[in-house]
Amino acid sequence: MKRLFIDKDYQRKEKPENYSFVPSTVFENDFIMENDPTYVEVLENLPENRRKAMLYGDWDVYEGQFFTDWRNNSEGYIDRRYTHVVTPFTIPDSWTRYRVMDWGYAKPFSVGWYAVNEDDQAFRYARWYGCTGEPDVGLRMTPEQVAMGIKEYEDEYEKGRYIHGVADPAVFATDTGKSVAETFQECGIYFEPADNSRLTGWNQMRERMKFDSEGRAMLYTFSDDKHFIRTIPSLLHDETKVEDLDTTQEDHIADECRYFCMARPIKARIVRPTKPKIYNPLETEQKIKPGLGFLRL
Repeated sequence: MKRLFIDKDYQRKEKPENYSFVPSTVFENDFIMENDPTYVEVLENLPENRRKAMLYGDWDVYEGQFFTDWRNNSEGYIDRRYTHVVTPFTIPDSWTRYRVMDWGYAKPFSVGWYAVNEDDQAFRYARWYGCTGEPDVGLRMTPEQVAMGIKEYEDEYEKGRYIHGVADPAVFATDTGKSVAETFQECGIYFEPADNSRLTGWNQMRERMKFDSEGRAMLYTFSDDKHFIRTIPSLLHDETKVEDLDTTQEDHIADECRYFCMARPIKARIVRPTKPKIYNPLETEQKIKPGLGFLRL
């Protein structure tokens, strides 16, 4: 007997022979599936996070998580399926490039370089996060220092390429004299003000995170992007403005990514998930269906 199961990233695998089986999803529980198959329908109607935990055993999803579609699945790093983290590769010269910045001094600044392919898939392929190493503590670098750091990188790695610059609208403020954006411009680094629509921006980011029927997303980052991978899945909803993100968190990379998504918006993607097939012990032939927790072959 072979037992197939779904792991936390919804990938079907065969358990090794020496595996000590403990049911982790409802589909793997023989007693429930054979005696009360309608229980699955009950679980499907639970709130999203509890449904993922109870139905699929996805305990990495927690109440209040802002980006519930986020997946870091190492098995998809190469083929880019069912993951938002991929193996680094050389960006083709023909892809459109963006440099996006969220400014910070006492708090970290975040600069991300994005490349967009012919299918409008976006890859965050380079980054500079102005963090001391202690979470949410900035480097206290001056605008001139940050601008020269960006210029040094682009002179070495992006020479001759056109890059669209988009930045936090706050850097264009002149209420205290010369703006941060003006300082950057004097150093040869040019930005346009980002669209700072928060709720629309978060929706755009979520649209890009959705997987299609082949497991492809529209937003990826490289596997060496440790701060994106660390902060994005940890962000929570605001307790009072429930549609927005809690701004007391380390949200600087998220803001930067939101600016990019608003600079390169996409249409809403319609994703039609396949409903799991209920196990019926009376059937003589079973076939693998997406979402089915296990089969006996």
